[in-house]
Amino acid sequence: MDWQKLLVNGVLAGGLAYVVYQAYARRQSASSAPKVSKDERLRGEVRYQYSAYAESPDVACAKGAPTWGYAGMEEAKGVPLQRACGGGCPLTLASKPVTKGEVVVDLGCGAGHDAIIASRMVGKTGKVYAVDTTSDMLKVAEENATACNVPAGIIAYVHASIDGGDNGGKDAMPANVADVVISNGVFNLTVDKGAAFKTAYATLKPGGVFLLNDCCVEPTPSVNADATC
Repeated sequence: MDWQKLLVNGVLAGGLAYVVYQAYARRQSASSAPKVSKDERLRGEVRYQYSAYAESPDVACAKGAPTWGYAGMEEAKGVPLQRACGGGCPLTLASKPVTKGEVVVDLGCGAGHDAIIASRMVGKTGKVYAVDTTSDMLKVAEENATACNVPAGIIAYVHASIDGGDNGGKDAMPANVADVVISNGVFNLTVDKGAAFKTAYATLKPGGVFLLNDCCVEPTPSVNADATC
């Protein structure tokens, strides 16, 4: 009957209109969503991966950690290395040891093993700033420091990205505070290497020392490479 055909056609037309409307609504929603830059997507992926590491009691990249310059260090005794991700203890690179009362900034502290060692070196009269872009890792770092009986107030925890972006850069840290800046296996993860170096040098006091332990692509850069920012 004609009325049945009209009914079927009406239902089909209504269904098509609904599909078209839904597609339009999705496009409108996507176009109104805030744009995320490629750099921020990369930073977000790093935070995602290291948040997962924070949840793991035994990170794969930490299995070789005891051989990364920590063995034999008096200050490293009892420091948990289960979530250590890096290339070696940067504090062993110093031409002179970190001493009591100094200020150390750890850029990309992760689970806090190097920050804990530094806190034992600077003592109660010193200060350590533990900086990381991943809040879950900072929580683990604080828990590890408590487990290692680090006195309250020696380590300050700073949630920031060392190469800028949505939560950091050199403006996230006070300028000219550090006698020593350390970083262990973190600069290779930064999106903007130049900005990361600027953060390190802006944080240093005049005459301060930057101890960087990291990996790089070949060819290996010259040890005399200009690091001025």
